[in-house]
Amino acid sequence: MDGCFYGIRGIKFIWHGVWSDPEVVWHKKSFNYYDLENTLWSMYQEECEENGSVAGEDDFSKWVKANPRLSREILQNIVDSRRCERRRAAL
Repeated sequence: MDGCFYGIRGIKFIWHGVWSDPEVVWHKKSFNYYDLENTLWSMYQEECEENGSVAGEDDFSKWVKANPRLSREILQNIVDSRRCERRRAAL
């Protein structure tokens, strides 16, 4: 089962079956699905707490779809972090 991550164009969802974590692919780079989703879930929960609302899975899905920029920013931060790690390793 492949498709877009929460319907966000440019971020591909790849399902590997029950024995392996799914991935997302963005700009030809692979990421662990749960790294992205868990970060978004934490951000969503914080926003709900600030607004006095209850965090729920259905609303989370809508929130992710309504804020595609956040997913891209998180993935870019991961890319930047990987670059820094490679630079440190090369020293």
